[in-house]
Amino acid sequence: MPLDKSKVHKILVISLSNIGDVIASFPVVDILYEEFPGAKISMVVGPKAKSLFHQNPYLDTIYFYDKHQSLREKIRWTLELRRQNFDLVIDLRFTVIPFFLKARYRTFVQLRSYRHLHMVDKHLERLKTIVPYRNKARHRYALFIPDAAKDHVRRLREQNLGEKGKFAVIAPGAADHRKRWHEEGFAEVCTRLEQDYQCRPVFVGNEHDHALVERIARLMKKNVIDLCGQTRLIELAELLKYSALAIVNDSSAMHLASYLDIPTVALYGPTEPIGSHPWSAQARYIRKNQQCVACQTKQLDDEHTCMHAISGSEVWKLIEDLQIFKK
Repeated sequence: MPLDKSKVHKILVISLSNIGDVIASFPVVDILYEEFPGAKISMVVGPKAKSLFHQNPYLDTIYFYDKHQSLREKIRWTLELRRQNFDLVIDLRFTVIPFFLKARYRTFVQLRSYRHLHMVDKHLERLKTIVPYRNKARHRYALFIPDAAKDHVRRLREQNLGEKGKFAVIAPGAADHRKRWHEEGFAEVCTRLEQDYQCRPVFVGNEHDHALVERIARLMKKNVIDLCGQTRLIELAELLKYSALAIVNDSSAMHLASYLDIPTVALYGPTEPIGSHPWSAQARYIRKNQQCVACQTKQLDDEHTCMHAISGSEVWKLIEDLQIFKK
C-alpha cells in the first residue's frame, strides 16, 4: 500500500539493544521527524540506553525491551504496544513485531543482506523500504540535551579547562577488556597532544575506569583531567560538542562522537569495523589483527593481541591526517 503521510500520526521506531546500535538509529528518527511534522514518534530501545532520552521534547514515549524477560512477559509487552495503535512502525531489528502491532504501514521481515553496509546506512536503507525520503535530516532531534546537563558540563569545563580551553575527549575504557587499546599508547598520544598542540586530554568513562586513567597518568608523569564517573551519556554528548577530537575504542563514546560529527580516531581489535566504524565527516580508524591468533581462530575465550599491535605512532599519524589542528 503506497504511503499516505496524511494518515500517519503515531510512529514507532524499534531500535536494537546496545547503546551504540541505538545511537546508530538516530538518523532514522531525525528523518522521520522532518518527514512527518506533527506526528508523535516513539522508540523501542534496550534498558542501557535509557539516559539518552531524558526530557527529549521531540519524542513521545520510550519503550524498553528487555531481551531477558520471559516469553509471557514479551507477549504482554507486545500487546501493550499493539494497544497504542501506531500508524507506522519502522523495525530496525528485522523481527515480526510490526506484524503483531497491526500498523497501517510497517516494515517487513526481509531476507536481503545488508552486511556490506555500515549500520547507519543499513538503517537508512531499511527506512527507504517504507518511507521514500529524499534527503537526510537538517537537524538532530533524537538526541536532546537538557539545560541541567548543559550546566553540569559548563561547570566541569570551567573548573578543569577554563571556558575556552582546547581539549580532546579520551575514552580508554570498554565493556570488554579485549577491546581496550593499551595504556602506553594512550599515554604517548596524549602527551604529544599537549606538547605539539596545547590540547588537553580529558578522560571520560564510568567510575570503574578511574584505575585505568591513573595508570595512564603515571605513564605520562603528570596529573590529568579525569572525569570518569562524572558524566552520564547525555552529558558526555554535551562535552563532546566542545571537543576538538575524540580518541576512542569501539564504544558508545565513539558512536556519540560520530552522530555529533566530532573528528574521531577509533581503535579496533576483536570487533569488525566494516559495519560500525566512526561515521563523522572527519574520522579515521585502525585495526591490526592479521597476526592475532584469537581473531583468526575466532575462539571467544582466547586472549587477543590485536590491540597491543597498534602503536602510538600509528594513531598519531591518523590524528595528523585529520589536520584539525592546522586550520
